[in-house]
Amino acid sequence: MHAHHVFVTGATGYLGRPLVTELLARGHTVRGLVRPGAAGRLPTGAGSVVGDALSASSFAAAVPPADTMIHLVGTPRPNPAKAAQFRAVDLASIEATVSAARTGGVRHLVYVSVAHPAPIMHAYIAVRQAGEALVRASGVPATILRPWYVLGPGHRWPCVLLPLYAVLGWLPQTREGAQRLGLVTLKQMLEALVHAVEHPATGVRVLGVPEIRAAVQARFVDVSGNTVANKVLNSLENQAGDHCVDIFVRADGTFGFEECRRDPEDGRGWFPLHRYANQVFDTQDEALAQAKSRVEWLV
Repeated sequence: MHAHHVFVTGATGYLGRPLVTELLARGHTVRGLVRPGAAGRLPTGAGSVVGDALSASSFAAAVPPADTMIHLVGTPRPNPAKAAQFRAVDLASIEATVSAARTGGVRHLVYVSVAHPAPIMHAYIAVRQAGEALVRASGVPATILRPWYVLGPGHRWPCVLLPLYAVLGWLPQTREGAQRLGLVTLKQMLEALVHAVEHPATGVRVLGVPEIRAAVQARFVDVSGNTVANKVLNSLENQAGDHCVDIFVRADGTFGFEECRRDPEDGRGWFPLHRYANQVFDTQDEALAQAKSRVEWLV
């Protein structure tokens, strides 16, 4: 894998911090654009560039030698009442990023937009579409990601809509919209962003919700090319050696756990008890914590 030099705007935010951490762990050089006094919020190992995300002149000269630029600046927790902020922050910041990318010689620009069309959030979508137009017009090869909502810590309320999504995805007349405006996990977004960095576009590449979800699925392929549904990350046995709890990650990036048992004398291996495997968690730590609260022998 070729190591990249990545410049990230919005590097201390909801997506930015875990993304920077993941990129560093994979051997990339990462620098983040930060406000004065905010460099300490960057993950350890990341470089900092102090500047104003709304003004290209404040940071453009510091972009080189980055070959990849990721734009993550945006209005937090967007809603229809924030239309003025969308124009003042989201649009102004992508204008500045595009300008800095062009003058800084960036070879790949990654932009997080939003899924569209949609029946709500029209002002937000309009600004993000304008951002996409700026990216396309820049002449810089780019990857545009279009999530609808990213589930993660502090961002889980849409989980109540999952049964509705299931129904809409089943009906032929609403299936396409349900897929386009589907929910993605923070893990899926991070995988898709890392994949974009490590596999740069040569033109303009657009990743919608199905493609974002598919980015994590590529990790779960065995030597025969078959997709593996779940990947066990940790297996914890009791002292008797006849029960275990597997903490696993699914192909869609979510996590879960299951209790299994075996008879050490018959040699047939482990059998799931089918008690917990359908529960869904955003992180491995959440799955482990829930397992400890549900399985009496696990401490």
